[in-house]
This record gives sequence, C-alpha cells and structure tokens, in this order.
Amino acid sequence: MGFALISGGTSGIGLMIARHLLGEGWQVLCFSMDEGQVKEFSETLGKEHAGKATALVCDITSDDDIAALVSKLKAEGTTPDLVINCAAILGPVGQFHENDFAKWQLAVDIDLTGNARLLHALIPLLLESLPQRQAEGRLLPRVINIGGGGAGYARLYHSAYGAAKTAMVRLTENLALEYKERIAFNIIAPGAYKTNIWKDETHDKEPAQWSDESRLFALIDYLAGPQSEGVTGRFIHIENDYRSFTPAISGTDRFLLRRTN
Repeated sequence: MGFALISGGTSGIGLMIARHLLGEGWQVLCFSMDEGQVKEFSETLGKEHAGKATALVCDITSDDDIAALVSKLKAEGTTPDLVINCAAILGPVGQFHENDFAKWQLAVDIDLTGNARLLHALIPLLLESLPQRQAEGRLLPRVINIGGGGAGYARLYHSAYGAAKTAMVRLTENLALEYKERIAFNIIAPGAYKTNIWKDETHDKEPAQWSDESRLFALIDYLAGPQSEGVTGRFIHIENDYRSFTPAISGTDRFLLRRTN
C-alpha cells in the first residue's frame, strides 16, 4: 500500500480511518496535540500493528511542532503517499456575537490555519519525491481534507466551524489548481458519526441514524488508489456517485464550491 500521515488521527474520524488503513496494509503515522490520546493509540494500535502504526504529539497550531514533524520525516527518509487532514474541533456554538472570540479564533486556527500550516510544510517534501515516484511507477501523492457540516451549506450557530470548513474547501480547490499533475487534492464530506466532537454540541440534535462508516472507508480507498488518478480539486460526499468520475471532471465546475445562479 503505502505510508499515510493523519492529523487528528488518534481520535474521532481520524482514528476510524487509521484503523481502516492499517487493516488494508498501510503504514500509518497519526498525530494529535492530546498526549493522552497519543499514549492510548501507542498502547493499542501501536502494539497491535507493531512497525506499522505510530503516533506522536504534534500541535498543528505550532510552527515549531510542524517543523519538528517534517524534520522527523526527512531524517527517516520517509515521504507520505497519503495525507489526511482530520484535525478539528467544533468551537463555540451559539450566536456569533455571544461567542467567546478567543475560542472562535482557536477553532479557525485548528480547523483551517493548522491544516494549512501542515500542508505548507509538507508540500515541498511531496514535490521532492516526484522523480523517484515516477521512476518507480508509483501514484502521485494524495491529500484528502475533511469537510463537514457547514462546509457546503450554512449551519445555524456554528459560525467558527462552518467558516473554517468552508475555507478548507476553497483551499483544496486552489491547491488542486496550483499543483495539478503533481499532487492530488480532494476534500470529502464524511457523514455524521458518534465521535467526541458531539460532546461540545449544544444546538444540533443527533441524527436519527449515524452514517455508514463503510461508505467513508470506500471513498478514502478510492481517493488513495489508482481508480481516482487524475481526479483532483473535488468536494465529494460519501453518498455521491464518485466511481463514475473520470479525470475530465477536474476541468469542470462539478463537485466544487460555487454559486448556483
């Protein structure tokens, strides 16, 4: 398979995806700012998948932590084949003017700026790997960002989360254009799952039925594999008919964040 790097990979959707990829034979490096989660990951999946599953403490709001992560990858001579940005917090819920603005800003710093900081540091490493990838007949590096509720539509009382996730869609589209035919960037709407992020939810009710995680894993597999070669810059929901995509879709306005009028 390959080597996957997952931000926020020690909990929530990131952990779900990490478990799946490990089961498919991937080597996985997950990181989080939560030392307890990193320790638990190391003591469970790290031991169950010795040599394949690793976790470390890294805060994506810290330039120093991101620089240390990239330095570690360089020192080990490893370059991710797949980068998945799952790090996110819900942030304050409620009317915008009543939100604690420091908490509002922190949500944007993690959900948008932190993930952008990681990509800004990783992209040079991914580009450096291209000649060797080409020589070995390997796929281009893949980046999968995670959208979510509020990215494709307004979500009442979730201005921080919605603004950050919407901006991640546009960032994905921009990077897909800038690095076309060198790195594939896509962003997915993963569905709703009973994860810790719901502990901070004070407005939205839990859905009557949680999403089918097998559909999430199928979309991850598609975007990480050869079937999606040439598909980039798309905003894809797990229920979309993405298997019908051809590379030509990347030159259209389909599955993008756009006005409808």
